[in-house]
Amino acid sequence: EIEAALNIANKANLNNEELEELEKQEKLIRDRKGEISLARREGIEIGREEGIGILIKRQIRRKFGEIAPEVQTQIEQLSLEKLDILGDEIFDLATIVDLENWLNQQLK
Repeated sequence: EIEAALNIANKANLNNEELEELEKQEKLIRDRKGEISLARREGIEIGREEGIGILIKRQIRRKFGEIAPEVQTQIEQLSLEKLDILGDEIFDLATIVDLENWLNQQLK
């Protein structure tokens, strides 16, 4: 509150041109903070997707052996939601063909 009061008092001593410039700078700072926040959230989301994708591929390799590059590419194309679903479905898939069929259905 004190900082806001001092800010108002400081602005009161500015002429119109200086006040407009200050307001532009404040808006620019708010916009940049918003951009940084958005970029951070997007980075976190991408990191989660990559981490889950790595885990899913590891589980598939452990269950079925090596994964064909085409299957790896399909897994990388899945959304975070579909990767979560695959994480559960993997226990019900009996063969690599079942996995390929599941992936083909999800990516239609």
